[in-house]
Amino acid sequence: MEILDHRRVGGTYEISVPNKKTPRNAKFGKVDGFDQLILARFIQELYFLHKKGEPPGGRFDCSLQGDLDPSGWRIVLVPAVPMFRKKPTSIHKRFTKSASGCEIGDIRGLLKLAIKKLNIEVDDSIFDEWWDEEDSIVEAAEWLEESLPPIPIPINFKSTKLISEDALGWICASVTEKMGSWPACCYEDDGATNLELRAPGRSGPPMRIRESLESYSPDPDAPRFRIEYRSAPQPWEEEEKSEFELLSKYWKGCLGEWSGEGDLEDKVGVRMRATLEAEKFQLLRGCYAVKLMSRNESGAKKGEYGYRLLVNERHPLFGDIKRNDGGSLLDSCIANATYEVCINNNPNPLDYSGAIFRVNRTKDDDPNVLILIDEGGKRRAPEKGWMRVHDIGTKTLQNRKQDIVSRAIHTQAVRNGLWGSISGRGSSSVSSWRFREWEKSHPNWRISCYGNLQLVQGPPGTGKTWTATRLVEDILRENPDAKILLCAKEHLALDHLANSVKEALGADEFRGLEVSRIVSGRRSEKGLVDERLDPFALGRSFAEEVLTASESISKKRGYRDRLGEIRESMVQKGHPAIWPSNFLKREAAVVCVTTADDAMLNLLRDARGEAFDYAIVEEAGKSYPSELLGAVAISRNTILIGDQMQLPPFEIKEIRRNLLRIFSTNSKKLRKEKSKHRELVNLLSDVRFSHTKWDQDSERYVPDDVENVVDDIKPWLEPFRWLFELFGKLNDYYVLG
Repeated sequence: MEILDHRRVGGTYEISVPNKKTPRNAKFGKVDGFDQLILARFIQELYFLHKKGEPPGGRFDCSLQGDLDPSGWRIVLVPAVPMFRKKPTSIHKRFTKSASGCEIGDIRGLLKLAIKKLNIEVDDSIFDEWWDEEDSIVEAAEWLEESLPPIPIPINFKSTKLISEDALGWICASVTEKMGSWPACCYEDDGATNLELRAPGRSGPPMRIRESLESYSPDPDAPRFRIEYRSAPQPWEEEEKSEFELLSKYWKGCLGEWSGEGDLEDKVGVRMRATLEAEKFQLLRGCYAVKLMSRNESGAKKGEYGYRLLVNERHPLFGDIKRNDGGSLLDSCIANATYEVCINNNPNPLDYSGAIFRVNRTKDDDPNVLILIDEGGKRRAPEKGWMRVHDIGTKTLQNRKQDIVSRAIHTQAVRNGLWGSISGRGSSSVSSWRFREWEKSHPNWRISCYGNLQLVQGPPGTGKTWTATRLVEDILRENPDAKILLCAKEHLALDHLANSVKEALGADEFRGLEVSRIVSGRRSEKGLVDERLDPFALGRSFAEEVLTASESISKKRGYRDRLGEIRESMVQKGHPAIWPSNFLKREAAVVCVTTADDAMLNLLRDARGEAFDYAIVEEAGKSYPSELLGAVAISRNTILIGDQMQLPPFEIKEIRRNLLRIFSTNSKKLRKEKSKHRELVNLLSDVRFSHTKWDQDSERYVPDDVENVVDDIKPWLEPFRWLFELFGKLNDYYVLG
């Protein structure tokens, strides 16, 4: 099978192979400027590949690939298969010299191959005359500027007032943090610019050029491309119009790739994933190396097994781990009513495959000797291995957080809305048009801060729940159709807030607006939800009201029978049907859910764009990023309520130290264990791409020092505190008295 393209997309690795719509090295109808644009995209993606830090080895050919729509065409790298006696043979190191193509570092050679695939007539001697001995990606872009006409870029006619009269300029698709939410900027000289280039919206095909309050300079080692601005043709110019639309579609694909919507990960996403890995690292304390002891030595009785807990045993990948003794482990099992432990050969604390035993006791004179029971009486006790408490709840929670973070960081609200709101506040002019518009649309807003992200800080007893309730009233008073998400880290705090809001919306002016408290798992099974907020009870009541009102529509027997069938379907096999509660969830004005509940993940999965107009999150000061991102990702506006002076997130000091342990991991050992630590391997690879610094000696970007990476990520472990300090410099938060 021929491999046409291969690249990482998020946490997966994607391989493209031929299909009916992907002809090998196919030709397409030439459009003026397409050659230059396809070459520019190829050069830019080579830059991303090299900036990643570890470009793949071997030799590659270039192939022009795409589907039936020419806007999807691009140059891709295809592994060059070695030939022996004119037949393809194994891709092995000893055969690679017989392969055609070029290595990834041979930029000039790859560019020659790409030009050949595009059938561009260029004399090879031009390369030798113009190109320096040490070819680079920047020089490839300069060669493109010198040797071929400028790249046409279709723009919205309103943008013409922002650009030079000669309609010429150049762009640089930067990957610096400041430009994390913008694909590229437009420049007229070698200085800074405040013109951002954006992909077209749904309403029209042209690119948009907009002014920013920030000033940006291009990366010194990033390729820059000469461009020629083109305004939309007149309606009667059919041929020019179709070419203009085709170029617009292709540019949209380029900008999507360059901005990180494809296989690239921005710095904000890397930070969020790193904080989650630091949380998970804490679980290593509960994974013990164990060794089976003789009955005489351990004091085990018949049917029991004695295991020595090697509490000081080094982890094979992370080294020394501070663990509690067996007595503390037993106390934890009793407190959490989880008595099963699992023993296998994997030091991953979330791997529950292997032999399952029940904890019975510790040895009287040695708390690090644990006595286990095989209740089935048929298991063979392993001689040694790694033991952890068989806590499915912890594994489920970690997997859920992983899913929430991986989904949330790719949403528009988090990638652009959250970071854009923060950077907008940090601009030289806080009263930007975005915030002025927000303030204008909320004339009666009771707190002094405004915008898509707001902070409310209050010590204990200052009325945080009261303020949140009043905000809900204000929102629904001005916009009765608004959808509001209420969140808190813990069930008790959320129940208190939900009841407060329910009582407030009982007033006549809010008649008909429902509050739904969503829970999942055991709390739902045990009926631990106030019936006034239970989506199952409210859903059945609401459906019954609709059915009763519908009876007056017709008295025909068939119609009445159908209404009866609907009533009967509300109970299935003696249990409430799910559809009335789902109906209520969609219709409720206020939905309440804890930040890391399975219901939050379901809301994130079901959301298409932002599902809520507002999200109000209590206890934000106690929350990790993994416990805030879900709410931010599915709302247009987020209000975080907390107190950075109260208890921080649980075990925050230890988790800060975990970051240094994670980024100091031996990369060679980690790659050998890649199947067991896939998320961590991907994270460290992305860190080398996102966290870079300019090296004067080599005149290129290189991976940043571990200490600097940790210092950059550490504040994000306490997002509310970090935001409070940032907003505090601008006096842009609300403090409760």
